[in-house]
Order: sequence, then structure tokens, then C-alpha cells
Amino acid sequence: MKRLTGDRPLSRDGPKAGCRKSRPVRQSRLGFRTFHLNNSGQIPMSCVKSFRRRGSRYAFGHLRPRNRVHTPDIISNDAWHSGVYMAYPIEKKLVVGITSTALFDFSKEHQIFLEDGLEAFRAYQAEHHADVPAPGAAYPFVKRLLHLNKLFPEEAPVEIVILSRNDPEVGRRMLAAMPHYDLDISRAFLLSGKDPYPYMKAVNACLYLSTNKDEVKSAISQGYPAGQVLPCAKLDEDDDNQLRIAFDFDGVLVDDEAEAMYADGGLPLFHHYEVENKDKPLKNGPLMPLMRKISDIQAIERRRSNKINNPDKAIRISIVTARNAPAHERLLNTMRNLGIEADELFLTGGIEKKNILDIMKPQIFFDDQLGHIKPASENTPCVHIPFGIRNQ
Repeated sequence: MKRLTGDRPLSRDGPKAGCRKSRPVRQSRLGFRTFHLNNSGQIPMSCVKSFRRRGSRYAFGHLRPRNRVHTPDIISNDAWHSGVYMAYPIEKKLVVGITSTALFDFSKEHQIFLEDGLEAFRAYQAEHHADVPAPGAAYPFVKRLLHLNKLFPEEAPVEIVILSRNDPEVGRRMLAAMPHYDLDISRAFLLSGKDPYPYMKAVNACLYLSTNKDEVKSAISQGYPAGQVLPCAKLDEDDDNQLRIAFDFDGVLVDDEAEAMYADGGLPLFHHYEVENKDKPLKNGPLMPLMRKISDIQAIERRRSNKINNPDKAIRISIVTARNAPAHERLLNTMRNLGIEADELFLTGGIEKKNILDIMKPQIFFDDQLGHIKPASENTPCVHIPFGIRNQ
């Protein structure tokens, strides 16, 4: 876009008398739009709003009305001449980076890639570019997360970003499926074979979901909050919009300090150690950033509706842990210290977690032990967090 500089003389006659002469502003690739500057050499806010409504991506960044990005009442002439624009405030969102195979069921395509190679995979995708892929295991979770933007449109607190090894041409099929499922996902990084998870920093993502086991282990080893999505045959219930998330505690929300003690001395040493240290908060685990972001959205709902201990809340958070009394004290004190709350706490003491999850029906469950999530994944979308001593 051409940058226009220099002072502009005032109009001397006509309906715009006393205003500076109009400035052409590019509205699209097809033409220009005219704005009349006020006496201070500034663009009135009414023009800015009109400019945004018409879909400009040039002067103010890629802004759409649904993004609800705060815009000053007036954009100054100096800001205009300096080329300053408002970047999308993604650092304020709960951002999840997700691969195409976690969001959609591309298992057949992936098998073609493994058996016949990249060219056969690309040819298959091109031939089936008009075929809408079936939902993947993480689809129910993503769908409910995005629904929060409809419940809280002023904040629009959630952003989903595709982080994919696919090349741009192959990625077209995946992106074309978004409108079919009414998924408001417009941002995608298509990296042609490169590891996607380093780009979590670029979008401030608090979670990375992938079906690639080795990729997730590499991400966790480098300090990224990542999880491997396991296959799940359970069909999604479209009429249920409540977001239900279940977390294991040790090795997921907090570090593996307590699990290391259990590995060294079994349950008696574990309980003794936890009682002795009940007032000492545990350190953060891989998914605590996600938990904090969810807590921020829960706070929005509390301010709006005062729904406390209400089964119809937009988000319900559950902790399903193998801990039991007396080890519960340190868990509760840690959560209080961090200022986070759970709607449900299950101190299972070794009870099969699948039994609880089948009744709860969360859209996603995070655990660091495959022994817990493999049985549960029959009916519950599960994510393995390969962190800590349990995964060495």
C-alpha cells in the first residue's frame, strides 16, 4: 500500500469546508476508498469502523468485527504516516495449536504416506480435495472451546491455530473443511515437513495437540506443553455445548516430584512425604498454563452469570487423580496457592479411571500414564502427556 506523507491543505469551499482534503485509502486489491480528515488531520472513528466492516486487511491488520479488538476513538495522522497498525492481540487468548490429524480423521491418508510415500499422499489428497474429512479425536474439544467465543463475544477468549507438517497445497483440503463444521479457524502454519511445535511461541499457545508420538515427546523434552491425541471411536454429541475437561494431577498440572517419591518407596513413603510437605505447593507441570487460561475464562462467566456450583456452567473442570487421603491436602493447598479451582475432584486411590470418565463424558482427558488412558480412550478422547518419571 502506498504511504502518503506531507501536510494536506484545508478545503476552502463546499460541504467539507474547514476539513483537510480527502486522502485515498486502499480498501481492497480492486480499488480505493476516500476518507475526509477532520481539522486535526485525523481520521474520524466513524470512518475507521466503516473501513473495518468492509474487511480491510491493509491499514489496521486483519481485523474483523467478531475479533472485538479495541480500537482508539481516533487514529492520529502521525500514526498513519508512521505505518503503525494494530496487531491481532493473540497473547491475550487461550491459544491451542493443533495438527490436522488431531482435528480431523486423516488416518487413511497417513497410512498412504507411510506405505507409499509423499507423492502418493499428495496425489490422494488432490484427488479427494472436495471430500470433507471426518472429525478427529480432538474435534469435540476444539468445537466446545470455540463455542466459548459465541458465549463471550466481547472477549472472544479462544483461538485455534493449525500447526501442520503439510505443505500449503495439501493443507487446502483441511482448511476447506472448516466452514462445513462451522469451525471459526482461520490461522494456519503449513510447514512442509518441518516440526510445527516451535511456532507455539509465535502464537503464545498454551497447548499443542498432535497424533505424532515422537513429535510430542520431542516437544515435551524442550519444555513445550504438548500431548499425543489417541484414537477414539466415540461419536460426538452435537447438541451438547458444555465444555468438560478432565485432568490428571501429578505429571500433568504439577510436576512429578510426588510421583518420583512413589517410585522410590511405594505408597507408604509417598503418603508420608506428602503429609510432611502438605503446606509446600508443588511446582507447575506441563499443562498448568492451559489450566490458568481456562480459569481466566471461568472468571468471565462468574462475573457475568454468578454461576457457582452450577451443573450448567459453560466450562466444567475435573481432576481425576490416583491420589487419596491423606495426600489430598497438598493437592488442595497447591491449587489454593495458584488461585485455581476445579468443579469436581476425584480422589480415586487406584480405582479405574475409565469407570469415572464413562459417566462424566468429558470431551478430553489429559494423563501422563498410558495405563490409565488406553482403556479410557474407548469412549473418551484422551491425550497422553509424556512427561516426568513415568515416561522415562
